[in-house]
Order: sequence, then structure tokens, then C-alpha cells
Amino acid sequence: MITPVINEITDGYMLTTVSEEVLKEYFTQESFKHIAAGTQQHNSDYISYSEGIFDLTTIHVLTKDNHIAAFCIVPKYNKDVTMRIYVGQEHRRKGLASFLLDSLKITELSCLKDNEAGLALYKKLGFRTKAEYSWLINLIRD
Repeated sequence: MITPVINEITDGYMLTTVSEEVLKEYFTQESFKHIAAGTQQHNSDYISYSEGIFDLTTIHVLTKDNHIAAFCIVPKYNKDVTMRIYVGQEHRRKGLASFLLDSLKITELSCLKDNEAGLALYKKLGFRTKAEYSWLINLIRD
């Protein structure tokens, strides 16, 4: 069940919460879309389900027409960090990731080095490199 909670943003998107079952189903549907498009390699980490994910995190979801469009997973122990942010393919480039990161006041995140679109967005939003690893970049902003 999708329950509207806060804020309607442009074009009918709503910031809301969802049940664990709804999120699991969304991950499954998105996985099939990426398999069909051949893009699962770059997206599978963001839409994989971890048992107990709701126990340690808060999951902020943007919906449109009662369907999940994007989500941001934030650990309950540090609300300035995002563990995952994901925007569905058909909802990309509409400002949803920016809205989530800014409205949740996220100041730290990690990004895969080969995620050029993500890195460009994060730099545009004022994030800078904190640490760099072989396949991952940690970013922060003030």
C-alpha cells in the first residue's frame, strides 16, 4: 500500500512511504526492465532487496499515479547520508534525484566511478570528492 505523506512536487509526484512488500515488488519490476534493456549491470546494486532493509533505514519514495518513480534510502543512525538513491528509467532527468537529495538535506553519498550521469548531477548539486577507490567515489557537500 502506498500512503501519501508529505509534499506534492511538480507534475504530480508525491513524497511518500511504502510497505516493504511494495518496495520488493518494485525492485523486481525494475530488475526485469533493466534485464530487457541490457542495463542491469549499472543498476542492479540500487534495486536489490536486502532482508531487514526497513529495520535500519528510512526509505523516502517519490510516486506518480500511485507508482514508485524514485527512492532514497537513508540510515536511521545518520540522516545526512544516503545508502542508495534511484530514479526509474522513465522518470529520469526530471529533477527527482535533486529534489530528494536537497529536501532530505543529504550531505554524503557514494557513487560508482562509471556512473557518469550520477557524478555530473552530484557535482552540479555541490558534492565534491571525499575519497576515491578503485570502483567507487565517496562525495560530500557542505
